[in-house]
Amino acid sequence: MSDTVRLGLTMRVQRCEDSHELRDVLAHDWPVLIRASLGDVPWLAIPNLEESVKDYLQRWRIGAVILTGGEDIGTSPLRDETERQVLDYCTERRMPVLGVCRGHQMIQAYCGGSLQNVPTARHVGTNHSVFVCHDRSRAVWGSGPLKVNSYHRQGVSLERLGRGLHPWLVSSDGLVEGFFHSEMNLLGVQWHPERRLPDPGMANRLMRFRFTRK
Repeated sequence: MSDTVRLGLTMRVQRCEDSHELRDVLAHDWPVLIRASLGDVPWLAIPNLEESVKDYLQRWRIGAVILTGGEDIGTSPLRDETERQVLDYCTERRMPVLGVCRGHQMIQAYCGGSLQNVPTARHVGTNHSVFVCHDRSRAVWGSGPLKVNSYHRQGVSLERLGRGLHPWLVSSDGLVEGFFHSEMNLLGVQWHPERRLPDPGMANRLMRFRFTRK
């Protein structure tokens, strides 16, 4: 990534318990991961601005985006609409996008796919195996299997993938834990690279693969 191109990160919407204000928030884990994997690449948090977020992306020369994790789709219409506008902006310009957990699901919804509820005992607050199913993932991690973290109550099944999406990592119970789009510059993972992983190097490899390839 060029020094003049900034990485943008979307934010979750959270209600403050004391004042009941709605606030945009970003986990401290993200700048730590960006520094470790991408060095001094400039980055900015993207506020939830709905349609006017496109002006923000253009004004601050955002050239790549991470759709971060957080609340389920439908919980915050403000965030949902902001991220749809972000995806419109990015896909029109073929900018690289990485969707993480909720962001992975947002790309699925954007491409016309649906979500399903998943067994929480296997996918909330656990680590589990995922299996490599495409040359694109072998280029990053080899043949696998891999251990990933898991915090999601909804997921993407192979049968319900959105238009143009192809799996590159799958779980043993048939959930798509990573996918890419055949034409648009979109890539998603259902797990969290910014949080603790059984293999910490996985996060750096993912970030470098997504944001430093020519």
